[in-house]
Amino acid sequence: MIRQVNHVMLLILVMTMPAHAESVYKRFNTAFHELEYQWPGPGELKQFKTMYSSELRSETSHGWEMLNMQSISDGNTRFIQEQPGSKTGRGLFAVNQSAATKPWLIQAPHSRSDKYTGKLAAQLFAEHPVKAVMWNSVPRKALIKSASGQGNADMAHLHGTYWQAATETFAQQFGSGRVIQLHGYNQSRRESVAARESSMIVSAGHQHPPFWVQAVVTCLQNSIDAAISLYPVDVRELGATTNAQNRLLQNMGFGGFLHIEMSLPMRKRLVKDKHLRQRLVQCIG
Repeated sequence: MIRQVNHVMLLILVMTMPAHAESVYKRFNTAFHELEYQWPGPGELKQFKTMYSSELRSETSHGWEMLNMQSISDGNTRFIQEQPGSKTGRGLFAVNQSAATKPWLIQAPHSRSDKYTGKLAAQLFAEHPVKAVMWNSVPRKALIKSASGQGNADMAHLHGTYWQAATETFAQQFGSGRVIQLHGYNQSRRESVAARESSMIVSAGHQHPPFWVQAVVTCLQNSIDAAISLYPVDVRELGATTNAQNRLLQNMGFGGFLHIEMSLPMRKRLVKDKHLRQRLVQCIG
């Protein structure tokens, strides 16, 4: 009887898992390009939010071609990406359409420049029943094509983007969920000794981390052999206080933002060690 129950539980888990990590990461590499970033119009962002909301509800949404995007199914995963001839840097979005999922949105805004964060996001999405994940699809230093001038296409610091639209839509639909943003930093370039000696800096994006964020850090400190720091208690750098998604979510009253900065050695450990990734997920809850 116990064996039968375990078999059923394993079957349920497999049915709720999205596409395989390598398949997910391959799709990300295909979606990424080195072109200029182009600002979307308010009308298309409104249409995107309506359609993305349907995808989050596991409903089939039609009309992506009107935005020069496409929705592609791979098992339980729905990928929303730009059409090959219409790449403007809007991003790559994936949604796990199974019912039994964690209400988490994993974000990798600097998926290539913060080395391994794009792959780590793919692994976490593929190995755990996470609801959604998103990657940037142009380099963070790509030029912005705009009549008002030029800038850099850093998704973590731009407003009026598909990234912001997806973040807002997710938070509206999963008010008690988590938006988990992955970053990387160079320890040698940090200002303080505490930051240089940290392997991971966790922040809620403001000066008063809630209890659940403190609990995540405590759990990580107790389960991972590395220097895990909490902003602004242990370290006063890399707190995401100017982060565009963080500011949007705070204005919405959403309290589930988690900003994770990782040193290069920590990122390498995480992409190589599935058990280490498991501990990370368990600590987040």
